[in-house]
Amino acid sequence: MKRIMLSLVVLCLMTTAVMAQKQNRGGKKNISPEQRAQIEAKHKAMLTKKLELTDAEMASFWPVYEDMRKEMKAVREEFKSYKGDKADRENMTDKDRELQINRRFEAKEKMLAIEKKYTQKFMQILPAEKVMKLKRADKAVKKRMMEKARDNRNNKGTEFHPKQNKQ
Repeated sequence: MKRIMLSLVVLCLMTTAVMAQKQNRGGKKNISPEQRAQIEAKHKAMLTKKLELTDAEMASFWPVYEDMRKEMKAVREEFKSYKGDKADRENMTDKDRELQINRRFEAKEKMLAIEKKYTQKFMQILPAEKVMKLKRADKAVKKRMMEKARDNRNNKGTEFHPKQNKQ
């Protein structure tokens, strides 16, 4: 009887740990609206600096850029809805897998169409040089922000913070 009870307790603890890990995956789900706004503001500031946007360019560029991001997000969300969870993917038939592959290509085609559409709009707002820089700069900014977030996560709870402990 003790063994059964001990087994049940261990099973419950393991299940709780697994559920906690699943909830923390992806990171975005645990971000408050205020934190999201801060991240967006930092992204905007860094991209503005990288592209060296003037005040006039910023006034025209950012509304169009935000519209592009909304359209791309909608395509990503649509594709996510088709993917299903891992258990579903493991039990897919070949026909389902073929459909999934085709949907992935459709999503990429939609993303490319959005990128083309908005590149034309950006060309009306910005010089071609800045439009060419945009995708590379956006990717660099996102990468930098992800690295900072990862570093902050890894340094949480440690006693050593290089900027604070300089003597």
